[in-house]
Amino acid sequence: MRPWKLKTDIYPIELYLFPPCTREDARKYIANRFPGVDVRDYFKYEGSIVVLSHAVTARKVFFIWLEKFNCKDPFAIASLCHEVSHIVGHAFRYLGLPLDDQASNEHYAYYLGFLVEQCVALLMKRRRK
Repeated sequence: MRPWKLKTDIYPIELYLFPPCTREDARKYIANRFPGVDVRDYFKYEGSIVVLSHAVTARKVFFIWLEKFNCKDPFAIASLCHEVSHIVGHAFRYLGLPLDDQASNEHYAYYLGFLVEQCVALLMKRRRK
């Protein structure tokens, strides 16, 4: 099980979405990719994000994990939006972008929508295979 890399054309971040899987599978992937990282506290809830630093480049790597996802379930969509909002906040801080004025609020909202659209499209496409 490998997470899927999302297109993040608007801002230069590395973002992955785990396919619906167990928290143990997600923890194993992180532990193997980032040796030395204590994964016991990751993926406690039905949806989580993880932000780690790449060992070689020190760039931030962002992960989204959802225990399950059904595009017809309003709670699942809300959970995805919730987790993506955390990603956008972390990404903006990492990139040094402001979060406190009208212009940045608009950028935040557009990027949130862009990433949610990417996630839903990928989850639906992969589900059909």
